[in-house]
Amino acid sequence: MNQNPGIGDKFMIMKYLNSVALMFLLIIGTGISFGQEKEAHNESGESFHPGERVREHHKHSLSLLLSHTHILNGFENGGVRGINRPSWMIAYNYSLSERWALGVHGDIILETFEVEAHGSESEEELLERKYPVSLVGAASYKVINHLAVQVGGGFETDGEETFGLIRFGIEPFMRISSRIELLLNLSYDIKINAYDNWNLGFGIAYGLGK
Repeated sequence: MNQNPGIGDKFMIMKYLNSVALMFLLIIGTGISFGQEKEAHNESGESFHPGERVREHHKHSLSLLLSHTHILNGFENGGVRGINRPSWMIAYNYSLSERWALGVHGDIILETFEVEAHGSESEEELLERKYPVSLVGAASYKVINHLAVQVGGGFETDGEETFGLIRFGIEPFMRISSRIELLLNLSYDIKINAYDNWNLGFGIAYGLGK
């Protein structure tokens, strides 16, 4: 089941480059949007500083994050060890109040990999995952103005096998305009009867509605 390491490395590098290029395009788009909004604020006589808490409250939020997944008990190079894979995270959140929100979060790991599954009776029993996709329903609470905690549950599937999933996370954020936030997401996934992993993602969120 092992592939040529050289070919695998080339594919991984290409995917990383594609991901980084797309993130740069997103950052450029964010800069343009922020510049336009800043001009609108200046024309109306209002001022805004990055990191400042904004009173305007948006009911809906969409976010996109470029992330890095660290898979515990991965199998690589003939042994069981922690392995790393690139991934994307997307999320929709509905704000119940200035502190509480409910959302649907999804992510995809951009590689095929093998892990030693939970509860394996033999060390030789491995689980192969092919570009697995996770879908999680989550609740978040802003403990302070620039930090939210999250908890949720859902499932992960690769089209062949599906596992239940429990997620815990924290998400520091900084507002750079009345609608746009920069996000740093750190979460831990427990995939029932499968494997555990950490996610670390960086991206942007855009608020919609009032």
